[in-house]
Amino acid sequence: MGFVRLFTVMSFLFCCHIVRAQEGYVISGIIKAKSGGVLPGAGVYVSGYKLGTAANDKGRFSLPPLRNGTYDLLVQMIGYLPASRQVTVSNNALDIEILLDENPTNLSEVVIRPDPDRLNHLRIFRESFIGMTENAENCRISNEDVLRTHFDPQTRVLTVNADEFLIIENKSLGYRIKYLLKEFEFDMRSKIVYYSGLPTYEDLPASPARMRRYIQKRLVAYNGSTQHFFRALYQGTTEQQGFLIHKLIPRRNPNRLPDSLIDANLARLRAARGPSNKVIITAGDSIGYWMRMKNEPEEIRILNRKPVRSDTLVRTLNGDLKFVPYADILYIVYTRERETDSFRARLGMSINRPPDMPNYQVSLVNLIKYPLYFYSNGEVADPRSVLFEGVWSWEKIADSLPMNYSPPADKR
Repeated sequence: MGFVRLFTVMSFLFCCHIVRAQEGYVISGIIKAKSGGVLPGAGVYVSGYKLGTAANDKGRFSLPPLRNGTYDLLVQMIGYLPASRQVTVSNNALDIEILLDENPTNLSEVVIRPDPDRLNHLRIFRESFIGMTENAENCRISNEDVLRTHFDPQTRVLTVNADEFLIIENKSLGYRIKYLLKEFEFDMRSKIVYYSGLPTYEDLPASPARMRRYIQKRLVAYNGSTQHFFRALYQGTTEQQGFLIHKLIPRRNPNRLPDSLIDANLARLRAARGPSNKVIITAGDSIGYWMRMKNEPEEIRILNRKPVRSDTLVRTLNGDLKFVPYADILYIVYTRERETDSFRARLGMSINRPPDMPNYQVSLVNLIKYPLYFYSNGEVADPRSVLFEGVWSWEKIADSLPMNYSPPADKR
């Protein structure tokens, strides 16, 4: 999934000149080595999109017109480290310079420390990054040797990084993905996964019949996805496109007694143990009972069954960016697909629902930071601002699509 962040607009090394096209504005520029000289043939891609070009024999490139917005450009050249450059298109074309560092391969080999549990950590990375869905079964990383793994036994956090593009072949959806991994963290205590990076997509070679299968599978992957939801939310068409929005209301757990009472009873019962380490107790008055009470959550979340209209949830920042200004937990039901057996078999993944609700796909949107900004193409501006649960936390890179993906029904 592409991650376009909302940051301060960068200053550019070259003067901007207007090249207006009906579809947007042109980003052009030159690719050079920091040590000097232009780099003909360097690949230039737009992160999250199926869109790229190559620098000519003078190191210059020009991308197709893009609408106003913030984009991450990725540059790849053999013998040099990949580079990324964030640019903002705002009613002007851009002409920029991007400098590449030589790849210090030998230095990297000296600095990297071997991970004694590398194979297991790579397995965890694949499951958390590629995913475990049906599409993930036909999706693989062809250059895992560029990955560096590190596990901190004190924090129990696994981190993975790389200096080169990961090459991912998705033979379910028919994409070859180049992914510049920025961050990957898996907290083994909380089971929370966070990763961010800059992907680009290109079609795998395919016969017409195979491409038709890819197109159908891409549509299935798109329907009900976060990309689909945020596009519909931007357009104000969530209900028409099969999404129901509810809120989870936090409430104090009425079944949990105060901590002072729990702790006092635990202390009393532990002090009452005799030489045999036994204590005479009555029903509802045991260490086990009070420990269970201690483990009761202090807060419970109650589902508000009243649907939330998208026009009451969303505000407009400008013509290209909207936001959700509330910190409420959103309970999203996609009514056009059911949860798969493989998903429901994963302990702790499926979200609780009322008994009368069919097994529609349910996901939670937890706003870690708010407002939550998102673009018309369905991309969240800051990936660290939101935590997904349910189906959306189950779907990973194997189910991702380019941000300029268009469902067949939307094509004119």
